[in-house]
Amino acid sequence: SKLNPYFISTLEEIKVLPTMSKEEYRLFTQSIVNKNKKKYENWYRDGTSGSTGKPIKIYRTWNERAYMLAKYLRALFLNGYKIFDVTFSVPSPHRMAQQDSLLQKFGLMSRYSVAYTDAVENMVRGFLNSHADMLYANKSQLVQMALYIETHHVTIEKPKLYVCAAETLDENSKRIIQRTFGKENMISIYGSVEFNNLAFQLKGNSLYYFNHDTNILELEDVGGMNQAKGCSIITDLHIYSFPLIRYKLGDWIETAEIDGVKVITQIRGRMDDW
Repeated sequence: SKLNPYFISTLEEIKVLPTMSKEEYRLFTQSIVNKNKKKYENWYRDGTSGSTGKPIKIYRTWNERAYMLAKYLRALFLNGYKIFDVTFSVPSPHRMAQQDSLLQKFGLMSRYSVAYTDAVENMVRGFLNSHADMLYANKSQLVQMALYIETHHVTIEKPKLYVCAAETLDENSKRIIQRTFGKENMISIYGSVEFNNLAFQLKGNSLYYFNHDTNILELEDVGGMNQAKGCSIITDLHIYSFPLIRYKLGDWIETAEIDGVKVITQIRGRMDDW
């Protein structure tokens, strides 16, 4: 109770705080919101599908949402994305209802979408009709689209950039996807709905670079802390509304230091993989 967070300045000092499980975070969020549901009606809301357990709902201020989007856009701009580029995405159904931003109403950062619950032929048709410069989808949907395009001998124009998100990108899936959409124009993004983008690849590079120094990554291996590999524990220093302090995301991460920069070399398991 006497801990002053403003005096924490090293990773070692933050370890005096307990870790928080996904279930604890879910119950924490739920208990706060239930006390005053009206207060959070106009907040940004999102959540997981709950395909591997109980769904997690998040509530964020619009300032926090802007920060999350900025982390996502940083990865895109560093990979050549331009504001006049057209994006085609395959999101979850609940994200289909999101409104265009002011920029999109002026014709910038245009986007078209087909829900990932839709038929694969509709995903492919939507991609073809959009003439997209950038394609964004989960690994499973990229595999489905690639196999459909290959099987039906569909001629496509390869996007300038495409992003593989959500699930772990295994080598077999990567080969299938790259046969259709290209190799040097592909990147993978590592993140979660709670934080958005945590790390990203650069085109032609298999390493993942940490997106922003407001995110702290710790690794836990067999109950002890490990500098190089382990299950991920994340702290986000920008989320104030429903703080994420030493949050056990749980994905297995392997890291290395290359030219003085710590990078992620492997993401070997996602807790929320399909």
